[in-house]
Amino acid sequence: MLMVVFGAGASYDSIPALPPKKGEQPAGAGFYRPPLSNELFADREPFSTVLANYPQCHSIIPFLRHLEKTSVEEVLEELQDESKQYPSRVQQLAAVRYYLHHLLWVCDAAWSGHSLGITNYRTLLDEIELNRKRDEQVCIVSFNYDRLVEAALPAVGVDITDMNAYVSSPHYKLIKLHGSVNWARRVSNPMTNLGRSAMPIAQELIMLAPHLTITEEYRMVSQYPIATDGVNALFPAIAVPVQNKRDFECPAEHLKVLREFIPKVDTLLLIGWSASQIAFLEMLKQGLRQQVRGLIVAESTEEAARVAYSIDAHGLKLNFYYTTGGFSNFIVSREYRNFVRSLREETASARI
Repeated sequence: MLMVVFGAGASYDSIPALPPKKGEQPAGAGFYRPPLSNELFADREPFSTVLANYPQCHSIIPFLRHLEKTSVEEVLEELQDESKQYPSRVQQLAAVRYYLHHLLWVCDAAWSGHSLGITNYRTLLDEIELNRKRDEQVCIVSFNYDRLVEAALPAVGVDITDMNAYVSSPHYKLIKLHGSVNWARRVSNPMTNLGRSAMPIAQELIMLAPHLTITEEYRMVSQYPIATDGVNALFPAIAVPVQNKRDFECPAEHLKVLREFIPKVDTLLLIGWSASQIAFLEMLKQGLRQQVRGLIVAESTEEAARVAYSIDAHGLKLNFYYTTGGFSNFIVSREYRNFVRSLREETASARI
């Protein structure tokens, strides 16, 4: 069975007509390119305009910009640790979650508009379907908040219309371990005047963050910022990216499907993923039951080597190929079918 893992680099390089160029300055469509983690708080549009809506986190923004010797994940983890003694950090991090949800909804909508439906995600899924055996299942694991994979899934006959649709197809499962811009969780605290516009409710939820009880009831929503379904207050189901995160922002039913799928995996395709999510690496280490072959799709040889090293350092002894040039180059050069062909040749040789 095939597992495909998408990291931030996949969405960053998701439109074949607009591949990222080294050193490029954002302009036009580039303003809305789904950001890499260290660009999440960039001092430019549309980031600045969205950030202006969430003053509660302005105090910590200087820590999250112009990072050279550290990462956004490391800084956010330090801030999260401080929240245990400093309640204002809880409000600041709640505002960060709202900001990420709001920003990436804006970027997602605009970037999808520029793609006109032509994305590397859609072409890859078509290639996978072309080469998929009739009884083969495919599990897609995404660490991205955007909905680019969901928009591509109709290419293989899957429409995401509710939370169950992510895992109900007999052939394709989509697991979003860090949440999604259009996911929310119900808040059980009683709140009044839920008929207000969304932003005042969102601001109240941020201020109440140290005292909120956020349930495990997930909902799909159609507006931003997330605030209410008319009856209950809702909070964005989107994870704050921290380095050593050990839990997921994902429905328990989806995690159950993932855990049941992992032992069946014999092929891994990793695209734009840093392999830094410890909890998922541990899940793979505990669940994989057979020799796994894989392909790392990265921007450079050095990046691919870092991914392979991180996987190996967590005790996962996997047999990997790698290809460089990013997601767009992988698609345009039709590397997926070359990878599939090489696997078939390996299997045939092993039988002789």
